[in-house]
This record gives sequence, structure tokens and C-alpha cells, in this order.
Amino acid sequence: LEDCTIITADTARLEMDKHYKGSFTFRTNNDSLVIEANRTAEEYARGYRMGLPVTLYLPPVEMIKMKYGRITLLGGTDSTKAVSQKIELSNSHLQLVTLDRRGSKADWWDKLTIVAQENAEIHFPGNGTINYLDVTLSNNSSMHDRGVQVKSFLLKMDSTSSAALRMQ
Repeated sequence: LEDCTIITADTARLEMDKHYKGSFTFRTNNDSLVIEANRTAEEYARGYRMGLPVTLYLPPVEMIKMKYGRITLLGGTDSTKAVSQKIELSNSHLQLVTLDRRGSKADWWDKLTIVAQENAEIHFPGNGTINYLDVTLSNNSSMHDRGVQVKSFLLKMDSTSSAALRMQ
């Protein structure tokens, strides 16, 4: 998936434009939903992407894994609805956003655990609050902070990766 917005919800639901249904394969693997674009590994390696927007409404899940795609993660609307997620990225981009599609504030995250590898990028917003953030960067991955408030933070990274932090 090139563009996947994840919104925390009570029940799981997938939204996509009906014209693109033939471009994806959906399957379950034990307790996992696997969504794949109908592309080969060679096409992905050459940089081919499908820019089809998909919205996933998910209850808190064990782990979200993304390869060769983009995730937009909305926060909760207040501290009692703060979002907690474990996310693993490979050759992917994660963007935390603080406004939902209707323009309502969604800028609270409770606990985020993010593993970024193989040229993955993480972008944090200029406002909002993360109570606990655990980030691992490896193999040319990067993290960019625009000023989000982080109350507790753990960063692990190798020598090929980078982290641009804004101190307040």
C-alpha cells in the first residue's frame, strides 16, 4: 500500500475506492489481515508503488507491519483516548497527524513502539503529546521531529541512521 491511514476504532473496517478492488489481494494469516498490492518483489525493489488510498479503522492491535508503503496514524482526540501502537516499517514512511479529515484535533498518543529499518522514515507533527515513545532505527532509516511533546523517550539507532530532534 502506498497510502494507508490508520484510525483507532472499536471495530475493524477497511475503506477503499471500489475502482481499485482488483489492484489488491486481501487474506488472513492466523489473526493477521494481509493487504498486498498485486506487484512482484522486483517491482517493489525498482521503486514501483501504487498510490491508492486506503483507510483502516482498527481496534488496538498487536503489531502493524508495513513494507514499501506509507502509513498515516491519527492520534486520539483527548488523553483518555490516546492511541497506542506497535509499528514495524521496512522501506516505508510513517506520518503522525494531529487533525482528522473533518479538522478535529486528534493529537494524543499513549505508547508508540516503532521499529524502522531499510530506509524507513518517521515524521512527527509540530504539536501533540506522546506519553511514551520507543524508536529503533537501522539501515539508513530516519526520524524527524517537528516539536511534538514526548514525555518519555527511548531511541536506539545504528551508525547509518539519523534522528533530527527538536528540544523544548
